[in-house]
Amino acid sequence: MTPFEITNQAVEEVDKNNKSYSNSIYEFAENWVKKQMKPFTADDLKKAYYEAGNTPPSQPSVFGAPFRKLSKRHLIFDTERTQKSTNKDAHQRLLRVWISKEYSLVQQANASQQNRNQISIFNQL
Repeated sequence: MTPFEITNQAVEEVDKNNKSYSNSIYEFAENWVKKQMKPFTADDLKKAYYEAGNTPPSQPSVFGAPFRKLSKRHLIFDTERTQKSTNKDAHQRLLRVWISKEYSLVQQANASQQNRNQISIFNQL
């Protein structure tokens, strides 16, 4: 079994055993990521989920499944960057840094506008 297959199997198992939490976290995450106009990690999602008054799941690893689903639906994108977890129990393990689809679109629009401005300045010379 490849590492990718092992990860998928583990995520599916956690998801299956914690279905109510998994669904609740996914629904929260789906709405939360749309409002994120900066890069974020799983720690940021967990913090927002708890601050919204939601009860912690019995198995914290259930937070992994929503990221996989959101990524497959192209609602979030991996920045290919990592940062250390701020959660003391995680012992500074590396977390992926993500951006939302909305933030990605804003970045693309800004880059396109900047290119148009540069072309305009060049044509004026």
